[in-house]
Amino acid sequence: MNDEREEAERKGDYDTPRPLDNRAGLDTLRYRVGTFDSFRRTMLRNIPRVQVEADGRTIKAPLRSWSARDSDDYGIALIELWAYVADILTFYQERIANEAFIRTARHRDSLIYLANLLDYKAAPGVASSVYLVFQMKDGTSARIRRQFPVQHVPAGEEKPQTFETSDELDARDVWNELTPLPDPAKNVTFHIDDTTTRLKGARARIAVGDWVLIVGEKRAGLDPDSEQYEVRRVIAVERDTEAGETRIVFNEKLGTRVWGNEIVVEEEADLYVFRGRGALFGHNAPDWRTLGPLAAYEYLPPEEQDVDTTLDPGPYLMAVTAKVREQKDFPNQELGLGKHTLDLDRVHESVVKGGWIVMGNSGYREAYKVTNVETVSRTDYTRTAQVSRLQVDTDENFDNYGLADDAPFSRVRGTEVLLDAEQLPLAQDVSPTPVSGMEIDVREDIRSLRQGHLLMVFGETESNGIQGEVAAVKETQSLSGGTPGSRIILAEGLKYSYVRVNTRIFANVVPATHGETIADEILGNGDASIPFQRFELKQSPLTHVPQAGAPNGAAPALELRVNGVLWKKVPSFYGRAPDETVYTIDITDEQETIIRTGDSHTGARPGTGPNTVSATYRKGLGKVGNVPAKSIKTPLERPKGLWKVFNPTASSGGAEPEALDAVRVNAPNTVRTFGRIVSLRDFEDAAREFIGISKARAFIEWDQEWQVVKLVIAGDGGTEVVGETFRTFVDDLDGRRDPNRKLSVVNYTPVDAALTLQIYPDPAYLSDAVLANVTAAVEQFFAFDRLSLGQAIALSEIYQVVHSAEGVIGADITRFHLLDAPEAVEDVLRIGRDQLVRLETGASSTYAVDIAEEA
Repeated sequence: MNDEREEAERKGDYDTPRPLDNRAGLDTLRYRVGTFDSFRRTMLRNIPRVQVEADGRTIKAPLRSWSARDSDDYGIALIELWAYVADILTFYQERIANEAFIRTARHRDSLIYLANLLDYKAAPGVASSVYLVFQMKDGTSARIRRQFPVQHVPAGEEKPQTFETSDELDARDVWNELTPLPDPAKNVTFHIDDTTTRLKGARARIAVGDWVLIVGEKRAGLDPDSEQYEVRRVIAVERDTEAGETRIVFNEKLGTRVWGNEIVVEEEADLYVFRGRGALFGHNAPDWRTLGPLAAYEYLPPEEQDVDTTLDPGPYLMAVTAKVREQKDFPNQELGLGKHTLDLDRVHESVVKGGWIVMGNSGYREAYKVTNVETVSRTDYTRTAQVSRLQVDTDENFDNYGLADDAPFSRVRGTEVLLDAEQLPLAQDVSPTPVSGMEIDVREDIRSLRQGHLLMVFGETESNGIQGEVAAVKETQSLSGGTPGSRIILAEGLKYSYVRVNTRIFANVVPATHGETIADEILGNGDASIPFQRFELKQSPLTHVPQAGAPNGAAPALELRVNGVLWKKVPSFYGRAPDETVYTIDITDEQETIIRTGDSHTGARPGTGPNTVSATYRKGLGKVGNVPAKSIKTPLERPKGLWKVFNPTASSGGAEPEALDAVRVNAPNTVRTFGRIVSLRDFEDAAREFIGISKARAFIEWDQEWQVVKLVIAGDGGTEVVGETFRTFVDDLDGRRDPNRKLSVVNYTPVDAALTLQIYPDPAYLSDAVLANVTAAVEQFFAFDRLSLGQAIALSEIYQVVHSAEGVIGADITRFHLLDAPEAVEDVLRIGRDQLVRLETGASSTYAVDIAEEA
């Protein structure tokens, strides 16, 4: 039966009244019991069934014989006229029924009325916010008053917009612009496999053939046995007079790789060049065998002097000669010099304590730091001389140089000692560090800055392009070591990392909002005889500025006075005392502002008198106040010494009055949360209620062992929520949520998609028209307002969108992927929870629609 009914309704062949059955979640209610056709058909079918009561009796079917059914019959015409009336009545009845529910209402008045029943007022819009920088002439200062007006310079068909400061500002010339201290220059560094380095000065005293020592702090003092140093010979010298540097080339690469391990020089090290050469004591001793067997025999160690002294002179001499010939050079001796001690071949006055020497033998070189020097007289190896006796910091590899008791004397002869180490200054590079974190060092002495003073940090960031942000000063300090300048410690760390050389810091900074003050406007006469007296502002729209805790995060910039006494704005008169000086405001669809006072039962009435009611307010609102950077620069007043004023960053946050769809979603929140934020959905609802934020998504993340509520937001049209709007929004959340739970509020991240389509158009359509239809359908699908944060996009959805365009009979997608992913045709684009997909339809590199060749 139900199937038959549905089929009859589909064909329009049904009687009235039609049953009213609406499933949940519909955007439109079906409330008409019939239409003209059904009313006409029902009345015609019931003609034979009509009964008439007359003279106390019932006459059955008096019209049975009436067989006319055409419209030219007057009776049928009357039935049709009544069917028309019923059709019109039910049409409007259905429209009225739809206007009675938030989900289905279409007229703004209906939706606003329903929202008011839930104690929800549509957001009236909000003024944009910006930070203005004032700069003073040299030697001057000035007090910039609150609500100081500055006008923006329009471009094209724009109209000039006025902005006014939100606070007072003591502007000083020394605060015009602060300069971050430049990066300190650092010596060039050393790395494994380096073959060159650079010295400071184009005339550095170094030449081909010189030996150099590269040694860092670890080997110089912390670890004498460290191998992290290098000794190299210079094989080429290049002098750069323009750069003021000398480039030297080593005979070998720096560092050593042994069995998979690397021995590298310290990156930060000093370079020494050796000016002198020397040798070890005894290096020039004659071949001991030329001394004669008996003399040479005396140099043998006692345990080696084992020839029988009772032999006759002849046999004794022969035995001594044989013993001497077994040795190749002076035999090993007990030197008795002590640990870490060596003697040079003569006195070298240039060798000093703390200096460096290098001993080399058979291609192996070891560096030693001199810890003590003394001049002594020594007799050994048939030589007697005054020599420099050195104490060094280690005796590592002494045996290589014949200085160990078991080392052959030939190593003494083969050892070269590099002396007179002179440190050469290395060339310097600037290692750029960003301006970031909570501390900024500047050239200027700005210790006069007090806690809470605002700074604008502006410039090129390392990964986010040109940005600007405002930070508050916590304290200032003098720089250590007598360095001129100051250190600024911020209350919170900077959001971005700025390239130091391009960063500007302004200290004459004050927040401002879009809107122009209208002072002491007379609204009319007070009349105590009128309950809920009505007044209207003469200019519109009324400025609403961001304010935490205010409905929708925006409060009207309005002061109402009666007889000079300030009255208070309230949401409604409910519960107000008869003598409370309060008023309410209503914003019409035309952005006119209606002010109402009380009735002496709930709220006071204004006293009777001429021109007793006045208002000071501001006008200006909405997206028209979102103007570019450096466009707000015309001060409408000229304090003495003012040089210029400008906005380094664009103004933002200006939003139009709340759209109907937003009211439909947000109005029920008042009875669902009662202003409190508990669940994740509450965070999302609170964000969307805040004027200027159109999308929000909340979820739980873990920060080590702590749960964090992460709230991702997006501004109207996909803009980033920044500045005063962002700060006010976070403050508003903090005032309504559990402060014991950590909250992280971030802007969403747009991710770009790449899409290439081949279209097969219907031959009956012009190809250009089909391409235009497809482009429009794709653009609508990827529109910001249609997509949700974290929404994945399926390939099948794209095919559905394309085929829905008029004139398309087929399509082939040859590229569909995220732009930062490998080129492919993905079944689904996986989008992160804090991301929103975006398709740049104007960029040919990411989006292309063409007619297929076979078409």
